[in-house]
Amino acid sequence: MTMNRIVNRFSLLALIALAQVATASAQQPNSQAESWGLQNEAQFILSGRIVDVVCELAKDCPPQCGAGKRQLGLLTSSGRLVLIAKNSQPLFNGAVTDLLPYCLELVDVDGLMTGNEHSRVFQLQLIRRQGASDWSKAERWTQEWQKQNPTLVEKTEEWFYHDPRVTKQIDATGYLGLGAAADREFAKTR
Repeated sequence: MTMNRIVNRFSLLALIALAQVATASAQQPNSQAESWGLQNEAQFILSGRIVDVVCELAKDCPPQCGAGKRQLGLLTSSGRLVLIAKNSQPLFNGAVTDLLPYCLELVDVDGLMTGNEHSRVFQLQLIRRQGASDWSKAERWTQEWQKQNPTLVEKTEEWFYHDPRVTKQIDATGYLGLGAAADREFAKTR
């Protein structure tokens, strides 16, 4: 079995565990998370250790939680793995930049759980080290992206069209990930 298949199977198990966390927990009255008006949204405060999801599921553990190249999650004291899908910014970006400074540390996270009975995702809005009183907003992504792409700062709002990692991947495999020929064939059907 290839590593991709192992990761995909373990990712599915993690999503199931996430759904169990969401359905087993009550909405948190002390949450400061702001509503986004999403279907089945609920405010949650969760506690646990920030971990590299692939490391937890497949025991493939590079240093520093993958150094920003891996999906990160929260492992609760009861052993449940919560996948954190995104941060508090509406720019279609993930939460890794906000979580990485807390790699393997115990934290509290505050945000929104959303989805349905089959699949739930967590949207991180606030984070703090366990025992700390002050929360930090989960919005570091934009600053970090602008530091890495200083010539593209004015294009931050539509970063996904301009990010060199994205454009390099599109150049290599096409928009559909199947190559330029498949892109052209698909365009004919539109």
